[in-house]
Amino acid sequence: IFLIIGGIFYFNSIITGSMKTILIIEPFISIIVTFGGIWLVRFIHPGFSYLVILSGILMYLSFIIMASTIFYELSIKSSRS
Repeated sequence: IFLIIGGIFYFNSIITGSMKTILIIEPFISIIVTFGGIWLVRFIHPGFSYLVILSGILMYLSFIIMASTIFYELSIKSSRS
């Protein structure tokens, strides 16, 4: 899902520069941190559950921002042109 959304988001014209790069890369980092955090909760310490929560929140925020930008550019911005 994130690969497809990131590929489509790459071609948007609303968000550019380093913010675009961060939003494309961040979900992949969050997936690694989430599953690594689950392992840490299981084998190291239950306190790492906050890391899992934080990485999940960041992953979904980036997904919502990318999807909203894509839908905005496809529907609203294209109808104004």
